[in-house]
Amino acid sequence: MAKIIKKETPTNDREIIYNVLYDSIINGRFSNDALRRVKSEHMPFITDSVYGVIERKNTLQYILDSFSKMKKNKIQDEVRILIYIGIYHLLYTNTKSYAAIYEVVEMVKKKTNKGAASFANGILRSVQREKNKILKDIENSDFSIKYSVSEEFIKLLRVNLSDEEIESFLKHSFESPLVHVYVRRNEEDILKTLDENAMNYTKKDDFIFIKNFNRSALKPFFERGDVAILDYSTSFIRKAFSNIEKENIKTVIDLCAAPGGKTLLVSDALGSPKIVSEDINDTRVNLLLRNINTWGLSNVVAKLSDATEYEGGTYDLVVADVPCSGSGVIRRRPELKYKIDKSSIDELNVTQKKILSNAKNYVKDNGYIIYSTCSILNQENEDVLKYAELELGMEVLWHETFMLNEEHEGFFASLLKVR
Repeated sequence: MAKIIKKETPTNDREIIYNVLYDSIINGRFSNDALRRVKSEHMPFITDSVYGVIERKNTLQYILDSFSKMKKNKIQDEVRILIYIGIYHLLYTNTKSYAAIYEVVEMVKKKTNKGAASFANGILRSVQREKNKILKDIENSDFSIKYSVSEEFIKLLRVNLSDEEIESFLKHSFESPLVHVYVRRNEEDILKTLDENAMNYTKKDDFIFIKNFNRSALKPFFERGDVAILDYSTSFIRKAFSNIEKENIKTVIDLCAAPGGKTLLVSDALGSPKIVSEDINDTRVNLLLRNINTWGLSNVVAKLSDATEYEGGTYDLVVADVPCSGSGVIRRRPELKYKIDKSSIDELNVTQKKILSNAKNYVKDNGYIIYSTCSILNQENEDVLKYAELELGMEVLWHETFMLNEEHEGFFASLLKVR
């Protein structure tokens, strides 16, 4: 059950940071949802602080433990989170030390008592004095401390990755993600607008990667459906089309469609075939409908449906981007890396196999299924394809895992044939 605290109107940036972090760390909510509702002139500082603390939560706790004589469970949640903020600002940002310490200590005093404030002050002063030693110690620590991940997550990664590959993946997870914009038309005008608004960008294929994104400047293009925000990694499902004759794909069903990015990519790539896009609840279907209308996809029908249950009809192509651990997108949703363990993967596997088994019912003879996830774990990808081959009699025509890197998130895509 979520813990209820009395929330006061934030008076400074650290109050905002604290409130978002409390909701994430204690109440289990995703910080990116809360940050969308924050209005401040200092959003880069606030966003970096929130993501930075969450990304390094285990590391920050390790540092706190090394200087504290108090048992972890004896430290109040409010105090612990505020100390996390202070340590993060002291070690990983250019924040002035006196500001990092003073503001945190004052907030601890305000939210708890003078004794807790004295405790926080002592910890932060020790971190300030030992900064270089702490950073060196962390650099020489194992993955769980160095990159703030659980031993169980590391164990899952080691199933299909070397330690060198794991370290590269975890390093990239600390980078600030770029905003990826899929360009459908009017590229010349869009690039001109980016230049006029001093946005720092690079272009790749029909995507633009933007560092200092300004949505308001591109508002007319979004409203006309000229562009859409999609992670570049999702475009990899189009690689499947090199293995089939695209002109033969006249009908498509997208089983887990919201918010609609893959429906859009498939529609544009295949020349607007008839598409049924489904999802499991009204909220997701309404989001899907809004995007379909914005993008002008008159060839797409959205409906409410459970991807594990067959509701009739057959199609040339089924798209099944199934629920997964999100291990490939921990840079955008850092909370996920603390939720991934064997039991959660086992539970997801049941759903993934149910959806894939049901997808077979929708496919015409000699039709195709695109199976994809935003995970890089074998258990959710190659192992499910083995199930498709051995238990469902499908043929795997192509599959590829795309690792998280400086350009895009981690992703897995595959093409199956149903005979």
